[in-house]
Order: sequence, then structure tokens, then C-alpha cells
Amino acid sequence: MQKQVKIMFSGLLIAAVSITGASVFASKSNVAEYRSYLENHIEEKLEVAYDSAAEAFDFDDSDYQLYRADSLDRPEKMSKEDYVFLRLAMGETIFDTNEIEKGDFAPAIYIKNSLDEAVVLLKKQNGENKKFTYQKDDTAELRWKLVEQEAVDGEPVKVAAPQSFDAFVQEKASN
Repeated sequence: MQKQVKIMFSGLLIAAVSITGASVFASKSNVAEYRSYLENHIEEKLEVAYDSAAEAFDFDDSDYQLYRADSLDRPEKMSKEDYVFLRLAMGETIFDTNEIEKGDFAPAIYIKNSLDEAVVLLKKQNGENKKFTYQKDDTAELRWKLVEQEAVDGEPVKVAAPQSFDAFVQEKASN
């Protein structure tokens, strides 16, 4: 009898551990899916902001590649050093001068395919759009110089807030 109780207890323990392990796995899966959902939400929001800023300036991006200021991605043919100097020039004229405030969108960096020009578009949370144009200049201290700066009023970007984690999991479970 004692042996049967030990076997039953062992079976229940294994079942409990299995169920707990499954819920931990499911929880990790939910967290990974939610993280992916949030990344997609941010990408969509930035795309709307970048399109809005480009439209405000009638900016034709057909000869440019788009990079985000919050990423270290750069054109394949651009040297790492040139990209670092471009970001330093941006820092002096955008970041160090408080052009960006809390709640503004990460700037869009459009680098011309010829790698000799960069246009940075900034969409502020209040709807204002700013454009900074840099030209490659090897004689300049930072190899890039600001050649034009513009500002145009616009409408704030309205994108729904992301779902909370709990709402995301509940919606996922109902589907």
C-alpha cells in the first residue's frame, strides 16, 4: 500500500512539473510573440511618421536608402568611419541642441545612393516636421556638414496605443 502511495505521489509530482513546465513554455512563447507584436507596432508607427514628414517636405526618397537613427545599420558600401562621422554631425546639430524632445519619433536618416548626401527627417509629437540636409565634405572637421535646415508645421501622428500584454494574451487565447 505504501508503495502504491509513493507511485501515485510520484505520478502526481511528474504531472505537476509537466504542467508547470508547459505553462512556463507557453508563457515564454507569449512573451516572444508579444515582443514581436510590439516591434511591428513600433515599425508601423515610425513608417506613418516618416511618410508624414517626407510628405510635408515633398521629399522624394527614390534615390535614398532609409535608416533609423536608433539603429546602427548603415549602407553596405559606406565605411563605418564615414557613418560614425555622419552620426557625430547629426549629434551636434540635432541631438546636442535639443531638437528632439521626449515623445518625438526616432529620426529617419535617408542616405543618398551616391553616399555624398544625407537627409534627416524628424517628426515631433506635436506634428512639427524638421529636415536636416548634410553634404559629405572631407575637408570639414566631421567629414559632413549641415547645408540646410527646414521646419514645417504638420499634424501629429495618430496611431493607436499597443495592447497590454494581458490583453494580447487574452485575444490570442480567444482566437
